[in-house]
Amino acid sequence: MFYSMEREMATYAALDKGLRSQLESEAAHPVTFYTEYLDLMRFPDENQQQKLVDYLRVKYSSRKISLILAVSPLALKFVVRHGDVLFPGTPVVFASVNIRTLEKLSLKSNITGIAVKRDIADTLDVALRLQPDTTQVIVPVGTSPLERSWTADLRNSLRPYEDRLTITYLGDLTMEGILQRVRKLPPHSIVLFSQFLFHDAAGHYFLPEDALDLICRSSNSPVYGTDRTFLGMGIVGGHLYDMNKVGDEAGIMGRRILAGENPANIPVQTMDANFDMFDARQLKRWGISQAKLPPGSIVQFREPSFWALYKWYVLSSLAVFLVQFLLVIALIRQARRLKQSESKLRHLSRHLINAQDEERKHIARELHDDFSQRLALLRIEIGSAVQEQMGPNSFDRTRVSNLCSTVDQLTQDIRLLSHSLHSSKLQYLGLKAALKDLCGQIAKSHSMSVEFEADELTQTIPDEVALCLYRVAQEALNNAVKHSGARRVVLALSNGNARLGMRITDSGKGFDTSMAVKGMGLASMCERLHLVNGTLLVSSKPGNGTELLAHIILTGSTLPSKTN
Repeated sequence: MFYSMEREMATYAALDKGLRSQLESEAAHPVTFYTEYLDLMRFPDENQQQKLVDYLRVKYSSRKISLILAVSPLALKFVVRHGDVLFPGTPVVFASVNIRTLEKLSLKSNITGIAVKRDIADTLDVALRLQPDTTQVIVPVGTSPLERSWTADLRNSLRPYEDRLTITYLGDLTMEGILQRVRKLPPHSIVLFSQFLFHDAAGHYFLPEDALDLICRSSNSPVYGTDRTFLGMGIVGGHLYDMNKVGDEAGIMGRRILAGENPANIPVQTMDANFDMFDARQLKRWGISQAKLPPGSIVQFREPSFWALYKWYVLSSLAVFLVQFLLVIALIRQARRLKQSESKLRHLSRHLINAQDEERKHIARELHDDFSQRLALLRIEIGSAVQEQMGPNSFDRTRVSNLCSTVDQLTQDIRLLSHSLHSSKLQYLGLKAALKDLCGQIAKSHSMSVEFEADELTQTIPDEVALCLYRVAQEALNNAVKHSGARRVVLALSNGNARLGMRITDSGKGFDTSMAVKGMGLASMCERLHLVNGTLLVSSKPGNGTELLAHIILTGSTLPSKTN
């Protein structure tokens, strides 16, 4: 494989790939490639080329070459001139050679290949279509003898435009001079770049892509090109030559020869591998509307829209948001259901406690109004009978007296049980009197000091609140009697700032609250207070007694009052 440049170039990368892949596909035997970069642009002299021929003849003297591939016009000219010396009779396939160049060569029967149509005027036509007000065209060209010959052909191609455009060929300037020139171009100017710039006036050598990069960075006007390889390097676009297809077709032709076909029977194939191609970024930069592009144009490097860039992020975010929204709705609905359930449970608890208290009230009333009265009547009748009995057959007065005492004690116990189930004093005299009576009963029944302290109750106390505190006091005092071993208990009632408080303290043995199990008594107290917007706090330590604090906020959320 012969390339005219000194090393592998981006320009020929796609062509080289197509060549190799086609030659290797369907090959009956493994294909070995030898690639030579002839560096003909920097060493065009005949003497230098002769030395190169001698080197190659020695290098490949022991190798049998089955096929020669010549890429570019310079490489083909080298093979046409020296091929018989290097590889006599070896078939040759050329690629990417301009038709006009081919017309000037005399090809032998062992040479065939792919000729291409290339004309820089086609790119100029596209540029004038996009910018019809163009008046000046700048064409950077090289200064070597070979480049000057190319420039002469270029002038012939563009001569028909000279009557309406000022075409300037920058072939006598250094690269710095070229860059200074393109920095200060007048309005309505364009730069037309071709692969005819390798040497500047100072003799400095540039690869086409390097020269193009410098010019595009410096130019104050749009730059148009001739090769697809240049698209994306700063040019607006043009009628660009695409080597991809050329490489494939040349590879297919070479494969036919390797398979045994005579190259003399394979005619030269002519291809038009040029397409209208443009860089969307440069069109936007220079304010050129895509509506002006020729039909069928290929536009690359389009800047993706916000939707194209972030579509999946947006969709993912919306999906996450929707899931979160649905979860929030579900949680709200669940919270409402839970709140309704709690409300129903609270209502049921209140109803159960009220029903319990009503039942206690009914039982207490029955005990007090029925059984107590009947026992009292029985006591009176027994006493009357004792007084009326005389004579030797009279009753044993002592025995009857003991019986009367038993009836009296039973009557007292029933009365106490009645008050325990439902305090009539709470209902008729209020909370303060009922608590004071409760303390007296506990002290009298259990031989312990139960002190009662109370502020003047200046606020209205709803019946439900009064009953709640009374039941809490009952439970707390009974617990103190059963478990604390205390000799002294203090119950204090206070009110103020729409709050009602009750503190019960004892001097008993106390307990560790962190280890305590919440039994039915404590749970009942908490539940009762919760139903009337109250709280319960229990403080205790082993050996330091126990303190119970109940607080209730007297607001409109409690039941209406019927008792002070």
